[in-house]
Parts: sequence; structure tokens; C-alpha cells
Amino acid sequence: MPKVSIIIPVYNSEQHIEKCLESLQKQTLKDIEIICVDDRSTDRSYNILKKTAEEDDRVRIFSNEENKGTLCSRKKGVENATGEFIMFADNDDWYDIDACEQLYKKIKNEKVDILMYGVRIIVPDEKKYSAEAATLKKLLSPIPEETRNGNCLDIGNRINLLWNKIFIANVCKKAYANTKDVRLTYAEDTYVCWLMHYFAGSFMAIKKEYYNYNYKAGITGKDTMNIKTFDYFCQCLINEKKYVKLFFDEQSALEEKEIYSARDPERMGYCISVWRDKVDLKDSPEGYDILIKYFDKKEVINEIHGRLCRYEELKQKSKRKEENLRKIKKSNSFRIGRIVTWLPRKIKKIGG
Repeated sequence: MPKVSIIIPVYNSEQHIEKCLESLQKQTLKDIEIICVDDRSTDRSYNILKKTAEEDDRVRIFSNEENKGTLCSRKKGVENATGEFIMFADNDDWYDIDACEQLYKKIKNEKVDILMYGVRIIVPDEKKYSAEAATLKKLLSPIPEETRNGNCLDIGNRINLLWNKIFIANVCKKAYANTKDVRLTYAEDTYVCWLMHYFAGSFMAIKKEYYNYNYKAGITGKDTMNIKTFDYFCQCLINEKKYVKLFFDEQSALEEKEIYSARDPERMGYCISVWRDKVDLKDSPEGYDILIKYFDKKEVINEIHGRLCRYEELKQKSKRKEENLRKIKKSNSFRIGRIVTWLPRKIKKIGG
């Protein structure tokens, strides 16, 4: 039995997958297995995996019959994992070479089911993305916790991601065995993490960084989002909530469901922010129609109105309001300009 299994869902990552694999092949802990699940890639990803597996028998390749999304790909990897502990990696990220060894020692010594560790944010342009990277760093930096026994769901800083944790295998397998076979690429981490923490009996967090998150390389870091993807993004966030609640209902876990509901993220605001920042201005009306398809129309209008009013208030307070407005409209990182120029006409048209 390997000490650690590392699961990598792979889809069209020919530019990054070799670096990810190399970081695992060079681990100081040699007794590992690297499980890659190809989700019907259309580029050279599968060929790269095959070549690597021929050179290193610790690399095992599985393929989906059709494109099924990240949730199902990771699930297949977990089902086939034979390690004592399980870790995850996205196909465009990489680990420090001593990560498996140090994390294996730590989780064994502490005798916990889940150990969370720090993440290093890698940005392509420090000047352009420094503010965003700083925000992400704050969000992904765990505050050290004492070991918790019993209900792990109520731990406030556990962060619903998979690649910043090492899991004992039986908890991981039990969680995935209880997931639905649905296509989720966004928010699937959140879905699975709630199940992981439901089945886990203990949790611990450390600050030390072992994982390198290649910001802007993955799907969530892209600067733009087309209408089809935006629709799917909103749908994934709605489905994550649906399936987590369904799981707690199936487990008759009313207390745990209440904990989830109390910490349930605000999905509508998140989707509005993505619509504002990533959907092209010409697609804004269609993006708005998607918002009101998934969320209450009046609530969407009120939220957008509120944001516009807050922006107008900020603009009026500025001593150089006209100059600042021009800068904001031209900014790539804060695209409020699309709301300022388009939103009033849209709201008037729909009778808001």
C-alpha cells in the first residue's frame, strides 16, 4: 500500500501537466502513487500522461468514457486509489518536492483525519494581479487550529478546497461514495468538502505552504467568461447547494444541515460579481437574463441597484470624480464601467 495517493483530474492541460507531474515524481517521499484521470482531453494531455506512465510505474492513468467534469474525474481517482492517505492536485498547479513526506509525517503524528496546509499564490504578472493575489492569499491562509474531535463541520477556517488538504483514505472514499454522479466543474470542491467534514472525526490546520496555485491558469482565474460558461457557472453553484442539502437529508442530519445553512455562501452576489467582471459588455443583457433564470428577479435588480448606488456615492465623494470615472471605465481589474454605461438602460427597459 502506498503511503499517499495524489489525484489529478486532467482536461486539456498540455501546457501545464508536465510541471505538475514532475513535482510529484520528484517527491522526497517515493512511496506514492500518482493517479491521473483524463476527462476526454482534445489536446496532447493524454499522450503526455501515457508517456509519463511508461517511464514511471507510480503513475496510473484512467479515462472517462465522456467528458464528465471535475467531480466525476476526482471520484474515479479516489475509487481507484490504494494509498493510506489521499491528496489532490489541479492539472495546472504543483507541489513542493517535500510536500508528501512532510504532510504524511505530520498527519500520522497528529493522528487526525484531515490536515490543511498553506497555499502559495503564483501570478503571471505581479504588477497587474498583486491586489487580487493578496486577497486570495488572505482567503487561503489557514489560521492554526487545535485538533477538533467530533463534529468537524463547525470549524470556521477550514476552507472548502481539496488541494490544500491531506485526507485519511477511508474518510475520503466514504465522502465520494456519497456524492451524486453529476457534472460539476465549479463549486465541486465545496460539495465534497462538506461531505468530507461530515465523516471526519478530527481536523488540524498548519500555516506552512506546500502547494503552488497557478492563478489565472485554471478556469476560476480566467479574466473573461462567455455566456455559455457563465450559465454553467451559475448552474453549478445552484446545484452544489442542492446536492449538499440532499446529502444531509439522506443522512437525517438536521443539525449538520443547519450548520451548512448558517454558513451557506451568498451565491447570487458572487454570480453578479462574475457577470460584472468577466462577462463581455456586449453579452451583458444575455448575462442578466441568466441571472434572473437562477435567482429571484427582484432580488437581482435590488442588488445591482444597490451596487450602482454605492458606486455613485463613491463617485460623488471623489474630488476628482470625472477623472476617476474614466480610469474605472478603462480598468481591466475593476469593470464597473459596464454597469455604469449599460445597467441604467437595462433596468429602465425591464421596469426596475
